[in-house]
Amino acid sequence: MGEGTPAVVMDSGFPASSLSWTFVQPAVARFTHACSYDRAGLGWSDAGPMPRSSRQIVEELRALLLNAGVEGPFVLVGHSFGTFTVRLFASTYPSDVVGMVLVDPIHPSEWLEMTEAGARKLAGAIRFSRYGALLARLGVARLISALVRLGATGLALSSVSLLMGGTMAEAD
Repeated sequence: MGEGTPAVVMDSGFPASSLSWTFVQPAVARFTHACSYDRAGLGWSDAGPMPRSSRQIVEELRALLLNAGVEGPFVLVGHSFGTFTVRLFASTYPSDVVGMVLVDPIHPSEWLEMTEAGARKLAGAIRFSRYGALLARLGVARLISALVRLGATGLALSSVSLLMGGTMAEAD
């Protein structure tokens, strides 16, 4: 969306999708090119090659930007897990990055030193991700996004809760 430089590239947290930026992207697009995307296996993206790693995700993002003709340098915006991607992208391709915004960043130790509670939270997030990918492919995610844009957030949240069968609470 939008035109101008630098392009702002937004990466969502895990297990979220580009829908996380439903309100942010149009606002940013008022003054520059704003992009959001779905990492492999999330939202509308097909699964990527295994094993999944931050390095693999960075290379996929770089290929996506090149193939889509999005020109740098970029301002990278990462939320939660997405901060891993934007920090590694910036350190791998420093000449392609003019700035970063880290929203609710997580420290790598949170993933390296997994507690039992953290493992349960991650398992819930993985289930949420799988359901979310299916709902996106069925068009339900766009419907929920439209409800939010129309101001029917209560209906949207109730619908998601019903569709996810409590999985959202487990992912929190």
